[in-house]
Amino acid sequence: MGGHHVRRRRHGHGGAAGARRLSASGLTGGSGDLRYAQTAAFATLALFQICNLFSARPRERSAFVGIFANCWLWAAVGFPPLVHAVVIYLPFLQVAFSTVALGGGDWLVCAAVASSVLRVRELSKLPAAGVSAGGAR
Repeated sequence: MGGHHVRRRRHGHGGAAGARRLSASGLTGGSGDLRYAQTAAFATLALFQICNLFSARPRERSAFVGIFANCWLWAAVGFPPLVHAVVIYLPFLQVAFSTVALGGGDWLVCAAVASSVLRVRELSKLPAAGVSAGGAR
């Protein structure tokens, strides 16, 4: 806390707004300092991008259909989290990037917030799936 104030902003889109709300509201249960909030927001934004990647599918097709068919996609998705973890956990990079270590529970909260974009997108496909399934009879 010590004079640092994390502001809540009502404008913004998707990932940035969710990360700001996550860091500003203290949902991650951290020490309350700015570096902790920024690290949680950093992690959430990175995870948002991965979820956005998987939600970019046709309207009528679930993100989970054929999810393992593209090995290049998985190679591309696997590398950034490794780099991200290095920035968060290696002490000399913590200093350079002003990050702090996150615990397992923190990662779960960040992933839950970040995956909201994928969950909402999949839910929006349910009415279309019901219509096409009902029309096939």
